[in-house]
Amino acid sequence: RLACSPAMSQTAGLDAELLEYYRAYQEGTPLRVVEIRARGALGAEKTAALVAALCSAEGSSGELSLAFTPEEEVVGSLAEQHGLLGNQSWAVARLAARAQDVARPGYDSCMAHEYLDTEEVLQFKVAALAGFMRRAQKSVVYAGAGLSTASGVGDYATRTGSDSVVAKGQGTPTGFQSPYHAKPNLGHQVVAAMAQAGLLWRIVQQNHDGLLQKAGVPQRLVNAIHGCWFDPGNPVVKFNEYLRQDLSRDVDRIEDEADLVLVLGSSLAGMSTDRIVKSCAARGTDASTGKFGSVIVSVQRTPHDAECSLRIFATIDRVMALLAAELNINMDAEIKPPAELNHQSLGPDMFLIPYDSNGLLLKTNEDKGAAPRRILDLRQSSELLVATGNDKGQRAVVVGKHPEGHYKLNVERSEAYGGVTAVRYLGTWWIQSAVAGDVPQMPVVTVDESVIHSR
Repeated sequence: RLACSPAMSQTAGLDAELLEYYRAYQEGTPLRVVEIRARGALGAEKTAALVAALCSAEGSSGELSLAFTPEEEVVGSLAEQHGLLGNQSWAVARLAARAQDVARPGYDSCMAHEYLDTEEVLQFKVAALAGFMRRAQKSVVYAGAGLSTASGVGDYATRTGSDSVVAKGQGTPTGFQSPYHAKPNLGHQVVAAMAQAGLLWRIVQQNHDGLLQKAGVPQRLVNAIHGCWFDPGNPVVKFNEYLRQDLSRDVDRIEDEADLVLVLGSSLAGMSTDRIVKSCAARGTDASTGKFGSVIVSVQRTPHDAECSLRIFATIDRVMALLAAELNINMDAEIKPPAELNHQSLGPDMFLIPYDSNGLLLKTNEDKGAAPRRILDLRQSSELLVATGNDKGQRAVVVGKHPEGHYKLNVERSEAYGGVTAVRYLGTWWIQSAVAGDVPQMPVVTVDESVIHSR
């Protein structure tokens, strides 16, 4: 507990809203967490009154102390420790790293302490997860920033620095690495192998890094709801900007239809898309009716732990390595792109794709045969138009290539977005998907209206 321990008499002047937070503190929620949640919901003035009431009993100044000592193991109900399908005989996850703050300040978040299941319990849980994956018809991966930390991409929720479980596993980093140059880690690779094996229906990606696609996940499965660095039609969305409507509608559908949601590395701190996890869990867990609920993989606790079917406290790489073995996935097998490019290439950086001038997929006509194909010209200095998203209709010019081969574009943003020229990348996987007609919408189209019919 924190040093200040208020007497009940100090709450006499608090209104009903503040009493809710007072009770949360009395039940063991750290003062720092109570203060952050109250500030976000009630504002600074009411929160100051709450903190004063909490601290005045023992003469504290009202300044928050972070000297909260966590328990040595996960404390809570069986569901919070292991999930609704947990076994009472399983050992409880032990504290692996202490933190001095909540995972996501300003959000509905838990303290950022890190916990690890014993190896025996971890293997029981992963075996159960593998069973879910085999039987689920519409399994979804819900990917948070924690999926990419092992690739050197920073996240918002880690508060344990070099003491974090992932940092200890990686060793001391050497030099600066641009997140644009990050490489997929084992977690990404196993997700890609699962996708190639037909075990995944959809992936909702909160990260911007494109690492799942780099690992070989087909673009058609990925909803990068918050934007992607390698998609000119879906730039990273700021808090005062709008999400793409088609991606939002897709999230709605996923929320309604998913029968299993596997959460990888998300703090579940209140983002709009967290409803995918909550809704699937709320439908219950009943294998006989094809409902498997949610499975949360994270070393940190989350606000949704008590609702999930399985709660796994482990690094994502470790869980995914075990899961690949349980599912008999050969991680040494080459992950193939969705199409070979040679037969639809007009030369270096020129391709024939079955899309119209708005970047929409053209359907094959049973009477006339294959859909006509347009030129996608990605040679240096070629002019393109952004076909979707907040920059729809804006001019883009090919100015070079990323060291990994992705196309570098200068996009002229509209006045609504400052009228600036922004650097964007078009991931190479978009070309593979476009040639195959594998996605419904292309991010960019060539300005030239030429159409070439395939044979």
